[in-house]
Amino acid sequence: DSHAVEGAARIDSDNTRTDAGRDLRFACTPRPWTAAPGAHGRATAARLAANADGGKLTTAATNQADHALVRLSHAQDRLEASQHSALEALEARAQAASRAYHDILSDLGLDPRDTTSTAMAETPAPEDGVGGPYVPMLLDRNKPRDPFEGRLSRVRELIFTSAELYQDLLRVPARAPIAGEHQITSGFGMRRDPFYGSMAMHSGLDFRARTGEPVMATAEGEVTFAASAGGYGKMVEITHANGLVSRYAHLSAILVQPGQRVRAGQRVGRVGSTGRSTGPHLHYELKLDDKPINPRRFLAAADLLAKASLTPQAARHTDK
Repeated sequence: DSHAVEGAARIDSDNTRTDAGRDLRFACTPRPWTAAPGAHGRATAARLAANADGGKLTTAATNQADHALVRLSHAQDRLEASQHSALEALEARAQAASRAYHDILSDLGLDPRDTTSTAMAETPAPEDGVGGPYVPMLLDRNKPRDPFEGRLSRVRELIFTSAELYQDLLRVPARAPIAGEHQITSGFGMRRDPFYGSMAMHSGLDFRARTGEPVMATAEGEVTFAASAGGYGKMVEITHANGLVSRYAHLSAILVQPGQRVRAGQRVGRVGSTGRSTGPHLHYELKLDDKPINPRRFLAAADLLAKASLTPQAARHTDK
């Protein structure tokens, strides 16, 4: 019996060793991965979900960036369209102003090209406090030119041309000598003399006005006379471009001196009734090459000039 028991024990020991070896071999044998239940499985599932959410966030961020770029592109398009629209409006104004100024000078029988070159030897010196070396503008003709830049350059030239024409008009007496609307009591040409009653030549226009009202230069020029002159009473004479001379007579006060440069619109005297006069008024004359001419043509030009929209101030402040 003891032998039987000992043999059974050996068999159980051998079986135990066999089971342990089998378990060890099973543990060391590579196996395909399967999601483990419990805590490890939950952690793995959480990592997968996080990766999925991260992908969604990355896609959302990309979409937001794309929308921002689209909005920026649309804003740039609107800005470009606005710039082109503004440039078109400016070009139209510059062209209209240039035509108006050119037509005014032509209607007055003046060549726009001559207004700065004839009878203006007295042109003032350049403005004080300016200078510097002459550096001509160089253009790279091999460089492609942006269409907007090219159009902007053309518009700038138009504006400068209109500004030059406007400056020419400043040298031509194409303005009214007194402000506001005033009745013309006596026109240019033959009339009945107010003192003798006989027909006589009236070499200017008479404007009804109150004593003391300001009298203004109708163009820039140089004062060549400022004193009493017989029947004219107190008178101011200004020499302008192209042999044009303007006279302002019957003044109550003279505000300028001979040799003084005056600008268009500058006050040169005050309305009065000095000299051969029946009451307060301004006698205004224009002469061309020392011959009286009818100022009405120039007053009509003043109305046209007032309607022109572009001024040198606009041209000077216009830039890219």
